[in-house]
Amino acid sequence: MMLFIFAVLTVAASAQVVTDGDKPEACHFPFEYENVTYTGCIRNDLGALWCSLDAVYVGNWKECGEEECIYPFNYDNHDWDTCVGADHNGDGGWCSLDPVYVGNSAQCGKHCGGVLSHDSGHFNTPDYPTPYDNNLDCFWTVQAHGGVITISFQDFSLQPGDPIFGTCENDYMEIFSGTNSLGRWCGTSHPGEGVFHDDVTIHLVSDSSITSTGFKIKYKVEGSNHHEFGPGHEDYCGDALHGHDGEIMSPGFPIAYENNVDCAWTLSGKSHGTVLEFHDFALEKPSLYQGCSYDYVEIFKGNERVGRFCGDTAPPTETYFQDVTVRFKTDADTVDRGFRFSWHDPDVAGSGEGSGVLP
Repeated sequence: MMLFIFAVLTVAASAQVVTDGDKPEACHFPFEYENVTYTGCIRNDLGALWCSLDAVYVGNWKECGEEECIYPFNYDNHDWDTCVGADHNGDGGWCSLDPVYVGNSAQCGKHCGGVLSHDSGHFNTPDYPTPYDNNLDCFWTVQAHGGVITISFQDFSLQPGDPIFGTCENDYMEIFSGTNSLGRWCGTSHPGEGVFHDDVTIHLVSDSSITSTGFKIKYKVEGSNHHEFGPGHEDYCGDALHGHDGEIMSPGFPIAYENNVDCAWTLSGKSHGTVLEFHDFALEKPSLYQGCSYDYVEIFKGNERVGRFCGDTAPPTETYFQDVTVRFKTDADTVDRGFRFSWHDPDVAGSGEGSGVLP
């Protein structure tokens, strides 16, 4: 169960996130908005972070979060659990989209909450270790995916509570295990390391005066049924595809696919190319403010992500000369018919010679 509701952004009343293959899903940095150039995510009137998908903002935007970063990641023979090259405010910098950096990166910005779906990482108050802002209301949720969550505090300092009654009435952090509140903490006292079998939500609230450095929290999920993805990672469905041609359907097609699916099919690059074509496509509709963040198909060309697709917007028919990966991922609720795609060599289209999935 989600314990929070995302605020409606007021960047533009008619803003829509573009989810076709012509626009990148990630932020475009730098971008220009109202004649001002920004190199990181910016806040709207409700305090939510957003960025433009175009060099000059024309209505295509997305809500910013940490869901794209994978922590820790290896870059230059070093493991990083925070953004590389970030300034003291946590801005600038970049992070990897793969456990080992292979050129897929995302710009780091100020983050206030989000759903953390990876098996390990960290999160912190906005601007940490510079004091956080007044009037914050942030939720971070670590998903258990059937496993066990361990969280530990690397630093903790909020506005002190009532010195007599010991209550946290001004700035505070509240922890939820599932839907159950475990209490509130403020000042420099925190609950220490915790182990949880349900999703964990950290709620930060600050009032209109007096702030402090905030907190930094590390988390780890063990024994989950969640599979991190990147070219070269094994998934519990999907396979290497061989032959001159063949066809693949999503599990359950055309009735309905299942929840919590993470599949990857790969095609090796050929000098004469491989044509990839989707003939049927119906997934859960995208989020109005976060694009394809529920159920989606991602196409990778080598290690480069070509695009993410959902709803009834199928990937375009393309000829690929590099290795191609088709990833299919679904969340915990709402399903649809699924998809059917085929591949063939340009000079043997429809030959029927392919062996399909390697037995």
